[in-house]
Amino acid sequence: MPQLMDTVDYERFEYKHFDEQPLSLEEAIKQAQSLRARDESSVYRVIPLDDDLTGFRVDKVDKSELYASLLSKITKLWSKLYARSRRTPR
Repeated sequence: MPQLMDTVDYERFEYKHFDEQPLSLEEAIKQAQSLRARDESSVYRVIPLDDDLTGFRVDKVDKSELYASLLSKITKLWSKLYARSRRTPR
């Protein structure tokens, strides 16, 4: 899985956010905190827009989507560990 610094700009570009003004880190954190206080059914993340970490935006993710993703990752890890334990001779 590529890391943030490994991706190129066009891989991170989104039409949904292209016209938004980048926020400073402090502004993005304040905006995310105020949105979290008003909407408890979603999680708001601060996303960097560039490799220099000078511009940020706030991204909304539904809690159900986040939990499903987490459960999927845990299940995948569990199945790998289980398969590995079955191959190891005792």
